[in-house]
Amino acid sequence: MSSRSAEQNFDHFFGGTWCSPAGRTLANASCRWNGHVRQSSYAWQETSNRTLFNVVELTGEMATRGVRHKLLVAVDLAWEDRQPRLFSNPNSSCSGTSLCGYVDPFDPADCFNDRATRPRRGPSQHNHHQAESHSVFAQDVMTLIPQVKLVLGLRYDWYRFQSTNLRLAEGAANRQRSYRDDTLSPSAGIVWQPVEAHSVYASYNKSFAPYGGRGLLSVAVGSSAVFDDEPHYQEQVEAGIKSDWLNAWLSTQFSIFDLQRSNIRYRPNPDLEPFTWAIQERQRSIGAEFSMIGRITRSWFVRVGSAISNRPCGRM
Repeated sequence: MSSRSAEQNFDHFFGGTWCSPAGRTLANASCRWNGHVRQSSYAWQETSNRTLFNVVELTGEMATRGVRHKLLVAVDLAWEDRQPRLFSNPNSSCSGTSLCGYVDPFDPADCFNDRATRPRRGPSQHNHHQAESHSVFAQDVMTLIPQVKLVLGLRYDWYRFQSTNLRLAEGAANRQRSYRDDTLSPSAGIVWQPVEAHSVYASYNKSFAPYGGRGLLSVAVGSSAVFDDEPHYQEQVEAGIKSDWLNAWLSTQFSIFDLQRSNIRYRPNPDLEPFTWAIQERQRSIGAEFSMIGRITRSWFVRVGSAISNRPCGRM
C-alpha cells in the first residue's frame, strides 16, 4: 500500500509593459511606472492532492494431467482526491480590485505590487475532483511441454470520476457531474523455445483508455460542458522471434504487429449539435520491427533498430 499527499501553491505576477525612466512605453505611449515593468497579469492557485494505491498479489503453482500451471491473481485499488482553488486576471487595467506588480528588470530586488493596498480576490474556480478505480487480474502460465508455454490472462476494470463545483451551493444545478464504466481486457500468448538461444512467440492483448482516451481526472460541471465518457480500446496482435548469438553478446528480435484502435468518438457538428457523438473508423497500423543489442564490454551496450508500418483504416 502506498499513500501520497502533495500541495501546490502558486502566487505570481507575470508579463508586463516596460516604462522608461522618461515615462514612455516601447510604443511611445505615456506611462507612470517609470523605470519598471508593469505586470498586468496575475494568478494564484492552491491545490491539494491525495492518492492512495494498494496492490495485492497471490501466486501459486500446480499441475494437472502433466501440464504445469503458474498462477497469478492480483487486485489493484486506487483512490485520488484533488481540490484546486485558483484565480487569474490576465491583462488587467490595474484599477479597482485588479492587482498588478512592478519590477525593475535591471534590479529585480526593486519590485512591489498592489497586494499591500488591495486584498487578493477569492477563487474564480474551486472544484473537488474524485477518482477511484478497482481491477482484478488473473493469469495462468501453462507449460505444455518443456519447449512450449501458453499464457492466458483476463483483467476486469471498474472506474468512476466525479467533479463538484464547490462555489455553488449544495443542490444547485450543474454543481456536480460524474461518469463511470467497466471493461474486460483479455490477453493470450504462446512461446516456443526449440533451443535455449531462440524463442518464437505470438501474443494478443486488449487494453483501454477511459474518458475518451484522454486520461483526465476532472469532469467539467457546467451545463454547456461536453465530454466523451466512453473508453477507447486498443487491440494488439504480435508475432516474432528472439535470438541470442555469440554466447549472448548479441541479441536480435524481429516481429510483425497489427495494432487497432476502436470506439473513437467525435462530434460531427460540435457547434449546432454538441451532444451528438459518432464513432470514427477503426484506426489500424500494420508493420514490422527489427532490433539488435550488442555488448561491447561487460558494462556497455549498443542498440540499433528499424521499423516500418502503414496505417490503413477500416470501418467498424
